[in-house]
Amino acid sequence: MNTIRLIFGLMIGRVRMILDRPRGAEASWRQTGGRTAGPAWRSCRPPSRENLELAEFMESGPIHRMIEPQERIRAEERETIHAGLAQGKSGAQIARDLGRDASVVNREIARHGGRKAYSGVLAQARANRRPARATRNKVADSAVLRTEILSLFQTGATPKQIEVALRRKYPFDCNRNVSHETIYDYIYCHAKGQLRKDLISCLRRKKPRRSPAPRARTKLSGQLPGAVNIGQRPADVAKREVPGHWEADLIMGAGNRTAILVLVERTTRYVRIVPLASKDAPAVCRALIRTVKRLPLHLRKTLTYDNGREMARHADFSFATGMQVFFCDPHSPWQRGSVENTNGLIREYFPKGIDFDQVSKSQIARAEWKLNHRPRVALDGQTPIEAFDDLIHKNCALAA
Repeated sequence: MNTIRLIFGLMIGRVRMILDRPRGAEASWRQTGGRTAGPAWRSCRPPSRENLELAEFMESGPIHRMIEPQERIRAEERETIHAGLAQGKSGAQIARDLGRDASVVNREIARHGGRKAYSGVLAQARANRRPARATRNKVADSAVLRTEILSLFQTGATPKQIEVALRRKYPFDCNRNVSHETIYDYIYCHAKGQLRKDLISCLRRKKPRRSPAPRARTKLSGQLPGAVNIGQRPADVAKREVPGHWEADLIMGAGNRTAILVLVERTTRYVRIVPLASKDAPAVCRALIRTVKRLPLHLRKTLTYDNGREMARHADFSFATGMQVFFCDPHSPWQRGSVENTNGLIREYFPKGIDFDQVSKSQIARAEWKLNHRPRVALDGQTPIEAFDDLIHKNCALAA
């Protein structure tokens, strides 16, 4: 009985102690005598009434808060940032003074020159010049322009090629001229539903989001006997001012078992696509000779190729056509950028994994026709076939 009374007395005393104990953030401060008891309190002063109420509110249960988006940085805040940097304060300290997140202040400092070059006046001037995001689109607002662009998309033209073609066709009509970025903005931001999917299918990459184009790769097949490096090629070839200089490459089919031969004239971007019965050196040499001999003599000057073993008989080709062959450095696709770019265009019609033995000559001819009738940015909106015909007719006029 005495044991039961002792246990009951201890329980009553414990309950009274709990009821008399201060609660919440005030208790934490009282129990430590005004000293810091942990990371929650950073000074020995008693917490304010607002802090006590906030602490009690957070202890009362789960909190579901709606975070308001922070407004743009104002001019006076930029002056405060400038003054804080002059005093040697960190971005976090300045953010606490402004009542903002530290990442906002740090991005503001980095955006306008960093800690050493930041100026509140210049930062505000740049912010005033920065336009707001456009909510309207020229293509979406003009049915006539939209129809024109959609018809050009049907020819396989890219947004940049459409921009140049429209500028060439309507040089003085601002309502018919549009930036390629505006076209992309219309496709990805304004077009909806099935129309958006159809427009994306007209693009080269056909991706739901824009991304950098992948880098092309060259073949590494070892040094060919008698190969002449591109460094010995005449300097005027790089300027693209004199016609008759060509680039060539193979586009491989499924499992690298089949291929087609691609030739591009550097000045006009005129394309020839040649089907191959085999991708070995004799077959490629015969196809090159057969194609080049159909060209006028003044358009047979040089041929630039990579280090593929299919050009092992380049000496036979040079003897038969009179064209000097120059070979690029390994892993240097930019040295024959015209054919690399054309390969990407051809992949629109013959995607990777295709078996070229199953592709007819008429399909190849149709793809070649479309590429040569597509307006090019490098030609100021002119098509390759137009530029190539001009060269032929110009030479005939000079000969006459």
